[in-house]
Order: sequence, then C-alpha cells, then structure tokens
Amino acid sequence: GGGGFGTDSGDFVSARPQAPKPAASPEEIAATVYVAGVSPSVNDQTLKEFLECCGPLKSLTPTPTGLGPEHGRQYTAVYADAGAAGSALVLNNMTLVDRAITVVSAEQAMKNALASMAQQQLMQQQ
Repeated sequence: GGGGFGTDSGDFVSARPQAPKPAASPEEIAATVYVAGVSPSVNDQTLKEFLECCGPLKSLTPTPTGLGPEHGRQYTAVYADAGAAGSALVLNNMTLVDRAITVVSAEQAMKNALASMAQQQLMQQQ
C-alpha cells in the first residue's frame, strides 16, 4: 500500500508521445516575424542577409503555403531578441529583388488569423 499511484502516473507520462518541440514562449513569439510574398528569385541566403540588417536571426524557416510560386514564398524568422524583431517590421512593403515583401509580427499574425476566423463564423451564421 501507498505510493503505488505515484509510480503509475510516472509511467503514464513517459508513455505519451513527445512533442517535437516545446510551444513557443511569449519571449520567442515576441521575437518572431512572418515574411510573406518572397520572390521565387530570392534565395534563402539573400533573404537572411536582408533580414539580419535588423539583428541576428536564430532561425529562418520556409513555411509551406499550398499556393503556387506566383504568390511568393513564406518564411518564419525568429530573431535573437524582440527588439530586433520589432525593427524588422520596418521592412514591410520593401522591395526585395523584384517584389515587395510583407513582414508581420507573429503576435499580429495570430490576431489577424483569429479575427478572420471570427469573421468567417459570423458570415456562416447569416
């Protein structure tokens, strides 16, 4: 008797599938920007150098959009700190090679996504 429950719950926790990476912390979200509309003629290195004028990047990850290349490519850029991500927002609508790119903060993009979802639900109700 006694203590059996603790060992059972421990086994249960370890049996669960592990998430590939932890959920982004508020600090990381604040340091993240989404870059959209990147021209097919821009390679990753060019984009990285362009974005790093605002500060060092921790990561730059292509994001599949499911759209054709004419819509431009999307990336998730994580800066070393939120200040750099904030200054990266001035790059929004700047032309990189042959087209203007869109740069939005992760927080703003989440709000936009929630707002558009809410709008769609309202439209469905009418």
